[in-house]
Amino acid sequence: MAFDGEAAAGSVSCRLNTKAYPTVLKPEHSTEGYIWSVFTKDAYRGHGVARKLVTMAVDHLQAIGCTSVVLHSSEAGKPLYTGMGFELATEMRLKFDKMSNISPPHLA
Repeated sequence: MAFDGEAAAGSVSCRLNTKAYPTVLKPEHSTEGYIWSVFTKDAYRGHGVARKLVTMAVDHLQAIGCTSVVLHSSEAGKPLYTGMGFELATEMRLKFDKMSNISPPHLA
């Protein structure tokens, strides 16, 4: 957390990701960290609070052996993260109300 005196200015969370499937590479070659819940109070936005918090989280993840870091960004956060070296990646999502689209087509 970031504080301005006694007042909270922002926060970040991070973790070492565990994978639900076996990794092909040895853990020391593919250990993924994850950053989430980056938050800065309105009054502190644009003053480097989020950048400092994310830098601290990245440094921590690297110190515990992570070889990469993943985060999901809002549109507003993309300039910050790309400016820090994060790269855009593709993610696919399925909403359960759209599941009728996943049935295989009928074969003739």
